[in-house]
Amino acid sequence: GTDEAGWAIRSDGKGGAWIGADSDGKAVLLRLSGLDKEPKLESAQTVSFGDQVRINHIAVDAAGNAYLALGPVGIKGRFGAARVNIDGKVAWTKSYPAAAGSTGDTHAVTVAGDWLYVGGRIGLADYDTVSGDGLLLKLALADGAPAWKAFYYSGPGAERLAEHRIKGVAVVGERLFIAQQVYTGASNLRRYTGYAYLAPGEVADDTLVVAEHGAANMDLNEGGQADDASGFGAWGDAPDEVVVQPAKAKADGEAPDADLLISRVAL
Repeated sequence: GTDEAGWAIRSDGKGGAWIGADSDGKAVLLRLSGLDKEPKLESAQTVSFGDQVRINHIAVDAAGNAYLALGPVGIKGRFGAARVNIDGKVAWTKSYPAAAGSTGDTHAVTVAGDWLYVGGRIGLADYDTVSGDGLLLKLALADGAPAWKAFYYSGPGAERLAEHRIKGVAVVGERLFIAQQVYTGASNLRRYTGYAYLAPGEVADDTLVVAEHGAANMDLNEGGQADDASGFGAWGDAPDEVVVQPAKAKADGEAPDADLLISRVAL
C-alpha cells in the first residue's frame, strides 16, 4: 500500500489544473500552471477539515477558482464543500451534519451559472442511517449560501431501504440531471427508487485549514512515459446485456445488487 494517491483533477481553464491528492496521510491540493508550454507547480497545500479528509472531486468556475468535494475518510458523519480561489486563499467552507455514527460522503461538485451543486450520500436521523440517502445541495458560488437542500429516500424497512449516492450532476437549461449509484444489498430486491424530500437541518459555515506543503516538488518526465498494460485487461463488449428501463419497472434483483439511477428534475 501507499499513502500517495491522486483523487481528483480539473483544468482551471487557463492552461493549468487543480489536483486533489493524498500525501503521507494528509489531503493535498495542488495547482499547476503552464501545462501547455512550461509546467510549473504554483502551490501545494495540505488541507484539514477537522477529521481526516479526502478531496473527492473538483469543479472550477470561469475565473479558475476551485470548488472541492470534501469527503471524510471513514465514518465521521460530515458532508462538506469549499471554495479555494485561484490565489490559494479559502473563500468559504460549508458543512452539513449527518446523524451520529453514520457516513457522510461528498462525491460530486458541479458549477452551473452562479450556483454550485454538491452531491453525495448522507445518513439522517429518522431516515436511513445505515445505508445512507442521496443528498444534493445548491449553494451560491459567491459565498456558499444555500438555496435549497434535498435528500433521496426509498422508505423504511429492510424491503425498502437502499443506499443512494449522488455521483454526478449536470444542468441543461432549466433541467437538472442526477446520476445516482443505488445498492440494495440482500434484503431489498424490489424497490430501487424513492422520493426527493427537503432536507432538515442547516448548512453551516465551517473551517477549512490550509497550510503550505513544504515537501512538494514536481519532476518533469520529458517526452512522457508509457507502460505496456496489455496484461491488465482490455476493453470489450459487456458480458451480459445492459438493461435500460424505467426505474420503477425493476423488481427482479439478485443479491448483491447495484444499479445506476438517472433522474431528470425541473428547476
